Amino acid sequence: MHDLLRNGALLLCALVTAAPAVAQDALIPRQVLFGNPERTAAQVSPDGTRISFLAPRDGVMNVWVAPIGGIAKAKPVTAEKDRPIRQYLWSQDSRYILYVQDKGGTEDFLLYAADAGTGATRNLTPYEHTTVEIIGTSVTHPADMLIGLNNRDPKWHDIWRINVDTGKAALVYKNEGYSGFVADDDLHLRYATKDQPDGGFVVERFGADGAVHPFMTIPGDDALTTSVSGLDVAGTTLYGVDSRGRDKAALVSFDQKTAAPTVLAQSPEADIGGIFADPATGKVLAYSVEHLKTEWKALDPAVQPDIDFIAAHAKGQWSIESASRDGRYWIVMHDPVTEPAYYWLYDRRAKSLDKLFT
Repeated sequence: MHDLLRNGALLLCALVTAAPAVAQDALIPRQVLFGNPERTAAQVSPDGTRISFLAPRDGVMNVWVAPIGGIAKAKPVTAEKDRPIRQYLWSQDSRYILYVQDKGGTEDFLLYAADAGTGATRNLTPYEHTTVEIIGTSVTHPADMLIGLNNRDPKWHDIWRINVDTGKAALVYKNEGYSGFVADDDLHLRYATKDQPDGGFVVERFGADGAVHPFMTIPGDDALTTSVSGLDVAGTTLYGVDSRGRDKAALVSFDQKTAAPTVLAQSPEADIGGIFADPATGKVLAYSVEHLKTEWKALDPAVQPDIDFIAAHAKGQWSIESASRDGRYWIVMHDPVTEPAYYWLYDRRAKSLDKLFT
């Protein structure tokens, strides 16, 4: 949810800052409010060799890719002509750009894979009346991912494992009532959430036999500020945020047998907001708190010098948007507040911040 809010705010910021100046007493042109940003949503590929971003291609937002250090060499790798691409991600092997796109405004969102080198694009879910949900990707099985498909029953998403290289998919779980799932890095379902009449939800745990067992109950008063976020790559740590019995939501790890929370980080001023996890291990490295502005704090002491370095160069607030698997490169979105927002490529090895684009 925090990612969606951040992406929405970023898109609005990009729309405004990319617009031409207008006279103080003039009406704001519609293009300023509703036009495309020049460039936005920058990411670094998992292998740390390329930068991607969204930008118009023939007036429609598409994904562009450039080599590290060569943003001027960017080329489009998707060719959507009618509907803009709003969100995308890299495949874990850095071969593909994956994105979910609807069909002519029908709200039937399907999953596509575009080769990051050639631009060749395939529809991985060629179904009618279907909305795809991405459940999880895998570091150890980079060609595979879990997706949800509601082509059997529009109310519920069945879980499928799909190979991005071949497009072959296999049913993993027939869903009859769960609103969300957490999988481990082996792409096995480990937890599922089910909404309750009071506005809360229950979390259930998948056993070794595939059966589900009660895990914990979240009452309606805490449903917006308590969640099971995900597992580390080893599958030993279950992260989440928890506001039960507290004034503000804390970053926690849940015991996978008893569901007891252990507080990892908390703030006296505000809920824990976003988290930044190591792309290779899934361990949470840092977290954000938004009080008067968004501030990042290190959970792992190893990244404290990096957070201090970025904070010393930032004029306003900033956020970590993406990272290469080896941890060398971070994509940082910097919002000076008093001037247009832009992206940095942060090289942790060289301790350098290179401005990508506004």
